Amino acid sequence: QLTPSRLMARVSSTRRTFTQGAVVLGGVLSAVLSQAFGTLVPLIAAAYAVMTREGASGTEVLLQLRAAWTHQGGTWGVPGGARDSHETPAEAAIRESVEECGIDPDRIRVVRELVTTDVPGWSYTTVIARCDAPLPVTANEESEELRWVPLAEVSGFELHPGFAASLSNVLAKAMVHTEPH
Repeated sequence: QLTPSRLMARVSSTRRTFTQGAVVLGGVLSAVLSQAFGTLVPLIAAAYAVMTREGASGTEVLLQLRAAWTHQGGTWGVPGGARDSHETPAEAAIRESVEECGIDPDRIRVVRELVTTDVPGWSYTTVIARCDAPLPVTANEESEELRWVPLAEVSGFELHPGFAASLSNVLAKAMVHTEPH
């Protein structure tokens, strides 16, 4: 028999495929499960890291070209994914960045958390972090490429739709909160 907890376990085991930009999926799934079982379904959440550093041409952000097999593969975004139930947004964003980019977590500093989507059943938090330059990165199987890009050039890339929708707000916060003092 399919119970809410069994269904959520199945969803949890596959939700990494649907992380970035899955606002509609998360909200609809939660609503459908709530109606089907008459219970409150746990919040599905994701966190992403906008990592910035000082480069030769000013502030740069780490972009990730998503692997073809991932949700919205072939588009550029930032590292991140589903939050585990015990994680804060910053913890999830850093964990995902370590997994997807091979970064050294001791070399980054979280400067701000920005909830970019908050709808029933889904929460999407962008974590803005500052890192030492240079910060070596190594792509895993979820990434075709990792690239440090000047902030002014980010919008010129073919961006993941979810990232593109929040880009102006996120970059405005990144510019204000990560510049050296």
